[in-house]
Amino acid sequence: MTKNEKRPKIFIVVKVHSGLPVVAEAFLDESVADKYATELKVKTNPEYDEVEIFQTLLC
Repeated sequence: MTKNEKRPKIFIVVKVHSGLPVVAEAFLDESVADKYATELKVKTNPEYDEVEIFQTLLC
């Protein structure tokens, strides 16, 4: 890939249950990733679990 080519972003939703990552899903659309993260958060215990969205560029 040349320097002038735009690298697409991906959004990775990670759910951690009691310190262990149990879900990791990648999305090309940030709004879809946000919706999925919101759905996962409904089913989490905020004292022990976390759901986060990470953003990175594809190589």
